[in-house]
Amino acid sequence: GVSVQSPDQLIDSIRNKNITIIQMPFNILDWRWDKAINAIIQEKKKRKIIIHARSPLLQGLFVSNDKKKWYLANEKNPIIYIDWLDDMAKKFKRMDKIDLCLSYLRSFSWIDGIVLGIESIEQLKKNMIYFGAPLLEKNVLKIIEDKRPKLASDSLDPSQWRIE
Repeated sequence: GVSVQSPDQLIDSIRNKNITIIQMPFNILDWRWDKAINAIIQEKKKRKIIIHARSPLLQGLFVSNDKKKWYLANEKNPIIYIDWLDDMAKKFKRMDKIDLCLSYLRSFSWIDGIVLGIESIEQLKKNMIYFGAPLLEKNVLKIIEDKRPKLASDSLDPSQWRIE
């Protein structure tokens, strides 16, 4: 298996028939993969390939209202994303932003697993509740993708974030 960082790496990995497990960063605001997803779906029709999505909360950024954290992630106007995530969670009757972000990933049949960090037993228990919540319907996924604000590529890649 491989862990990829970019859509180009993903496409190269899919073409390599020896690779059967791919881990990729993917989340509700990550538009970079839109074109590569079709390649995943087509390849999954031909052979067994497992896709794990990592960074569903972008290292906790999506659940933070701390503008300094967003600034360190190269975002100068975080309120756009903070408000949008809050609005979508309310609009689609999710428990909170975590539930929204996880249900978004869980709703794609091409994703076989989600890599999610936890810091406590309480967080683990809460995550189990999120994973038991209903999936999002296809029309909701479409609305999210059509309406989501475009986060810059360097904000979607934690290796490019500023250090405090």
